[in-house]
Amino acid sequence: MYQMFFSSLTVPEAIQRFEIVTAWFLKLPFLVTQELKNLKVFSKGAYDVVTNVDYAVNNSFVECIKNNFPDDLIISEESLPAGHCEDFMHILDPIDLTRNLGSRRTFFTLYCFRLKQKPQFSIIQLFNPTKLLVATNQGLFNFDGSSWIKFSITSQSSTIRWVKVEDYSLVDSSTSYQSISSRQVFLDLALGKLDWFEYSKNGKWLAWDYAPFIDMLHLLPYTEINVCPQVLKNGYLDTSSNDSERNFVIKGNLVNDNQAN
Repeated sequence: MYQMFFSSLTVPEAIQRFEIVTAWFLKLPFLVTQELKNLKVFSKGAYDVVTNVDYAVNNSFVECIKNNFPDDLIISEESLPAGHCEDFMHILDPIDLTRNLGSRRTFFTLYCFRLKQKPQFSIIQLFNPTKLLVATNQGLFNFDGSSWIKFSITSQSSTIRWVKVEDYSLVDSSTSYQSISSRQVFLDLALGKLDWFEYSKNGKWLAWDYAPFIDMLHLLPYTEINVCPQVLKNGYLDTSSNDSERNFVIKGNLVNDNQAN
């Protein structure tokens, strides 16, 4: 079953972790649904909150990895780093866009796995609507409830579609966005809804917010991204300046569209 996700050159250690983690993700919607029945919100600071859902997802994932790969390093938003082997690194955002919990707006669970800092696979679980996306160097896959389907770009716009974002604000765009976020921009490129984007932000970049999307675009055969920074053990991306005017700039674009079919 898992041969469709990887090339014959993929190391067995990555496939072992892929099997365990995808099995955990397939059970995740049930866990989230159960926890949402008794939603509790706690303050993490002046402008940040966390919920019982965040903690439940975090604790379940950490337990899963510790039971199967006790030495692997786990970097998650809702707990201190666990494990000591940085060659096998799991990066998790248990619930991204926590403020949308309890509403009909989209929120995510974000994850990626790196072997010696090299991306191996990335998983994005969307809620509202529920959709599970897995990216490897063989392509983008969607679980339809019973089987895995490989994504393909079936139609292309005759015009170039692009967007520029600075510090969470839309600077310029060829297409209309009601609201803007890094998640939307990165996903739209992965789904073939954009031809290119430029995303820049001053300050610290949290690994669990960005590494899963960066790794997804790095892995997919029909997208490319200009940078895939190291993930530091303290939970930040190594964002040494790669631009003379902005603190950190990520640029992504579609390449040969035929590779996606």
